[in-house]
Amino acid sequence: MSQKQRKINQALGHKALNMYQIESRHLRQSSELITFQPPEQAAYGHKPAKIYVEEENLLARIWKIDFERKVGCMNFASPMEPGGGFLMGYDGQEETICRNSFLYPELKKFNQSFYELNRKVPNQGYFSPNVIYSNQVKVLRDQSEGKILPYRRFIDFASVSAPNITYMKLRQHPLDFRRIQADLHEKILRTIRMFKNNEVEILILGAFGCGVSQNDPYLVAQTFKQVLDRPEFLGVFKEVYFPILNNKSALNIFNRVLVTPITKQEA
Repeated sequence: MSQKQRKINQALGHKALNMYQIESRHLRQSSELITFQPPEQAAYGHKPAKIYVEEENLLARIWKIDFERKVGCMNFASPMEPGGGFLMGYDGQEETICRNSFLYPELKKFNQSFYELNRKVPNQGYFSPNVIYSNQVKVLRDQSEGKILPYRRFIDFASVSAPNITYMKLRQHPLDFRRIQADLHEKILRTIRMFKNNEVEILILGAFGCGVSQNDPYLVAQTFKQVLDRPEFLGVFKEVYFPILNNKSALNIFNRVLVTPITKQEA
C-alpha cells in the first residue's frame, strides 16, 4: 500500500471518529464480551439458509441488503489492538469496517478484558475464544469510501480473532491441526449462536483468518459448513454471504465447499 493511500485511509478513519463524538449521545449501539459458549437452542424451522460466496467488497454487500432485514457481520478482529492497523491507515477487513463505521469505539471498551489479555497470554497464537458482540453499529459509507451516506444503516458485529498460523511459525510453536480446527469451530459456533440469539436474519461472514494469519481456506470453509449445517440453525437465517476479495484461492475453495448447485442456479 502506498503512503498516499494510508494517509487517505487515516483521514477517513479520523472523520468517522469525529462523527462518533458528535453523535454518540444519540446512538443506541452497545457491546458485550461473550466469555462462554452459548447453549444450543431449538431450530426455528426446517429450511436451511441460502449461502452465497461472492467476489465483492464487504461494504458493497452491506448496502445491497434490504434495510428491513437485521444483518450480522463477522469482524476478523486483531487479538491485540482494537481495530488492528486502522489508526495507522492500514487496510484489511477489520480496518475497512472501522474506518467506515462506529465499530472502533465499541472495541476500545474491551482494551483490558480482551486485548490486554491477549497481549499477556497469547495462548501459543490461538488467543482468546471470546467474542465482542456489538449491537446496531452505524455504518457510514459504501464500497466507494467516499461521502457519508444520508441513509441510516445499522449492523450487528461479532468481533473474534482467528488462530494465527503466522504467529505460531515465527515463534516455532507446533502446528496442531486438530487443535486449530477445534479452535476455529469453537469461535465460529460461538459467533453464529450469538447472531441467532440476537435475531439476526442475514449473515455476512468471509474467509476468516485466511489472509495474514495463514489459515488453510479449505479447513476454514469446512468448519463454516459444519457449523451452518447444524440442525439448531434450520430456519434461523434467510441468507448467508461470504464476500471475499483479493484471495482467488480462498474464493474458489469456499465456493466449492459451501455453495450448493441450487444456489448456483439461482445466482
